[in-house]
Amino acid sequence: MFIGILFIIFGISIHEFYNDIPVYSSTGIWQRVHWSTIFYHFFVIFGEAIFVMFVLHVAVEQSNHRAHRQATEKSMIELQHTSIAILSDLKYRIEDVFNAMTTAFKIEGQETLKALKSNLFSAILQDKMPAPIVEVILKNDFFITTFLRRKLTIEYVYKYSDVTSIFIEQRIKFEMEYIAGDQEKIAYAMPFSLSNTPLAQYEFVEASYKSKSAEDACPYTNLTKEEHFYVKETIGEKSAFELCDPIQITKNEIITVEQIFHSKYSLENGMYDSYHVTNHTIGVSVIFDLPKEFEVEIYPTFPEKYLPLRRYNGSQIIFDPIKFMVPGQGFGFSIKKL
Repeated sequence: MFIGILFIIFGISIHEFYNDIPVYSSTGIWQRVHWSTIFYHFFVIFGEAIFVMFVLHVAVEQSNHRAHRQATEKSMIELQHTSIAILSDLKYRIEDVFNAMTTAFKIEGQETLKALKSNLFSAILQDKMPAPIVEVILKNDFFITTFLRRKLTIEYVYKYSDVTSIFIEQRIKFEMEYIAGDQEKIAYAMPFSLSNTPLAQYEFVEASYKSKSAEDACPYTNLTKEEHFYVKETIGEKSAFELCDPIQITKNEIITVEQIFHSKYSLENGMYDSYHVTNHTIGVSVIFDLPKEFEVEIYPTFPEKYLPLRRYNGSQIIFDPIKFMVPGQGFGFSIKKL
């Protein structure tokens, strides 16, 4: 555009300059040079042509720019729609994969839960012991359990004695939990057995229980032999007792149970008794509360290296807790007068 303007100015200048200067011609007559007009028109027209071409170029460039911008905007919109479609499809694909994984985990979790419900210890042992050993153990129902007992405390408290006999009160306290089974609730009949011998006679006094999930202020429910228990079976001198109305325990609920028994032992040939657990039990504490003239010895049914150490606290002989017992395990003990 600037060059075109220069050409126009140059053409106008030539025209003005040569129109004001007379020149002597070959005929001897003074006259203006006519070819200045030709150059004038040439430069002016050429400058105008350049100017017009520049304006047209600018217009074309603006049009092209507008068209390019519209094309770019259209492409961006199409790209945006395409991206949304791709992301939407990817979202559904991810959801499908996630749902498939969730379903697989859910099925595996249900199978594991089913295994735990049917047999807690089999699920644990499968990764801890060779399969043949686990199979033998499980076939013998060694680890099949519905209830798990915790914090079992067995306390033998001296009441009185005479020349030939000693009278002991046996206080038992433990926590019982329903851990494995398909039912939401299960009945716990609090079974126990009494077996009199020529050297020992036993009597059940009372029992009580309460849910551990209840408030501490919640009282125990008292149970007496006459009102709440019945003899389920009698074989010789052995009688098995159960609750007439069993306690309904919800899955994973823990109840605290207390029982009191009275025992009369003969001291003529030395007194001996035993205790064996009937449930898988974690933590067994044994306490003897005896006068100083009596001595006690304990004989475990498990390896002697796990024999608990004893401590003395006044008249009490306290054995360190036994970590774990399975049904049938326990201990024997003897009491003799020094």
